[in-house]
Order: sequence, then structure tokens, then C-alpha cells
Amino acid sequence: MSWFSDVVDFIDSDLGGNIVEGAFNVAGDLLTADANNRAAEAGAAATRRAGEILNEGYDAQLDVQREGYDTLRDINDSRLLAMIQGLEAIPDEYGDNINRGVGFLAQQYGLGADAFADGLRTGNQLFADGLNASSDRYDATIQAGVDEYGRQMLPYTDAGEEAVSQLMKVMALPADSMTPSQLRARDNYVEAARANLAASGLRGAGRAGVATVNEGLAALDAAAYDQNQSRIDQAMQTLGSMGLSASGSVANNQMRGQELMGSNRSANDRAIATNARDVETAIGENRFGINERVGTAGLNANEAIAQNTANTRSDTVGTVGDYYDRTSGLAANEINTESGTIMGKAGATAGAESTSGYLQAQAGLANAGNWGSGASYIGQIVASGARPTKYADANL
Repeated sequence: MSWFSDVVDFIDSDLGGNIVEGAFNVAGDLLTADANNRAAEAGAAATRRAGEILNEGYDAQLDVQREGYDTLRDINDSRLLAMIQGLEAIPDEYGDNINRGVGFLAQQYGLGADAFADGLRTGNQLFADGLNASSDRYDATIQAGVDEYGRQMLPYTDAGEEAVSQLMKVMALPADSMTPSQLRARDNYVEAARANLAASGLRGAGRAGVATVNEGLAALDAAAYDQNQSRIDQAMQTLGSMGLSASGSVANNQMRGQELMGSNRSANDRAIATNARDVETAIGENRFGINERVGTAGLNANEAIAQNTANTRSDTVGTVGDYYDRTSGLAANEINTESGTIMGKAGATAGAESTSGYLQAQAGLANAGNWGSGASYIGQIVASGARPTKYADANL
């Protein structure tokens, strides 16, 4: 048996029943103290276990939060990659679309310019064909008039040609070439001179007679020469005047007809050439204007592409900056989470230890009272001098 049981038996048997109530009070105090100790230890253990469970919860929560932060970082990285790829593709797609638009515009302008040129050249060809046809009709009309005039003048031109032939023969004879009538007159003069010499008795008179005859022949030849020259001059004048007659008139009419046709043809050719020049000038100016508009469109497109590229780069810089802002924000949140978990765990541990200490302190305070009460009763027993039989020799 324990000492406590021995004390109870002693109080109950040796000291009498008048102290039974006090003995049981001491026993109750001692049992209460023991229960308080056990309860304090159990409460402290439960409190520590609750703190451990809370810390485990904090650790589990932190693991989940870390996985969440890792997931957010992966999402942020994927978002950055996707946005950068998208932004890098924008300038190329934008540039391709703009260049396709400029190319389509140039193609349409080119088709318009070709149609414009074809239309003007077709009109110019019709204009030239019309003027050439007009020139042909004009030439035919003039030539018909010239031919008709020549036909009407034909009787006169035939006669004139015969006269010209005769006059040409006359003009072809030298002035000192005598005509048959002049030769006959010369022969008659010689015969008459001889007859006169014979009649005058000077026949055979020698040089004097010859001189007389020669002098007469010289005068006759001179007169014939003058006549022939006068005839030639007259023929030339007549031939010249005939140039203004029927044949000359026909020739002049033909020449005039050729002049009119040439002049008309030349005017029409100049008009055709001028119109062709104006057409090509208009085509060139239109083509120049189109090229200028296409060039301006290309310049504007290049400026737009450059501006879009600059904007895209700026957006890329902004995206990267936003990425680092998000990354730093995640890091800061994770640090705060880690700190919060550490603080929470520390608080849970501190709370558990504090609660455990409090429970033990309360148990100690209660036990101190119980032990004090028990010690008082035991002091009374000791002071009474009572001794249990089996502890008679004990030095209590």
C-alpha cells in the first residue's frame, strides 16, 4: 500500500472517526491535485498537438500556394511568349496586307491606264483613218476635175502639139540655113546677075563682075539670115505663148491639182501627227499621274508599316515590362505568403505553448491550494503525536 493509503487507514482507525472528514478532505485534495496535473498535461498535449496540426495546415496551405504561384508563373511565361509571338507577327502581317493593298491599287491603276491609253489610241486611229479617207476622197475629187479638164482641152492640146512640133523644127534650123524658097531666090539672083552681065557686055569681065555678083549674093544672104532669125524669134515667142494655151493650161491645171492634193494631204498629216502627239502626251501624263499616286501610296504604306512596327515594339516593351511587373508582384506575394505562413506557424506554436503553460500554471495553482490544505491536516495529525502502529518507530 502507498503511504497515502496508510495515512488514510491511520486516520480512520487510530485517530478516531472525528477526523475522518478531514482525512477525506486531504485525500480529496490529493486526488484533485493529481487530476489537475493529469488534466493539465492532457490539455498541454492537446494544445501542442493542435499547434502541430495548425502548423501542418499552414505547411499544406503553403505548398498549395507555392504550386499556385508556380502555375501563375507558368501562365505568365506562356502569356509573355504568346504575346511576343503575336506582336512579332503583327508587323509582318500588317506589312503584307498593306503591300498587297498597294500592289492591288497599282494593278488597278495600271489597268485603268492601259484602258485609257487604248481608248485614246483607238480614237486617234479612227481620227487618222477618217482624215486619210477624207484625203483620198479629196484627191479623187481633184483628180477627177483635172482629168475632166484635160479631156475637155484635148482638141486644143492636140492642135497645139502639132504646132509645137512645127515650131520646134523651125527653131531647130540655123539662122544661116536657107529655106528652099530662099535657095531658089538665090539661084534666081545668080541667073539674073549673069544675064545682066551678059547683056551689058561685061560678061567675062573678071573680078569686077564677080565682085558685083558676090556683093549681091551677100546682100541676099544677109536678108535671108535676117528673115530666118526673125522667123526663129517669132517661133520662140509663139511657142512661149502657147505655154499659156491649151497644153500649158492643162499642165498648170494638173500642177494645181497636185498642189491642192499635196496641201490637203500635208494638212491632214499634220493634224494626224498633232493628234497622235496630244494622245501620247495625255497617255504619258496620265501614266505619270498614276505612277505618282502609286508612289505616294507606297510611301504612305511604308510610313504606316514603320509606324506600326514602332508601335508594336513599344507594345512589346510594355508587354515585357508588364511581365516583369507581374513576376515581381508574384515574387512579392509569395514572399508575403511565406512570411505569413512563418508568422502563422510561429503564432500557432506560441499559442499552443502559451495555452499549455497556462493550463499547467492553473493546475499548479490549484494543486498548491490542495497541497496546502492536505499539508495542514497532516500537520495537525503530526502535532497530535499520534502514531500508526506499524509506523511507531517512524520519524515523521
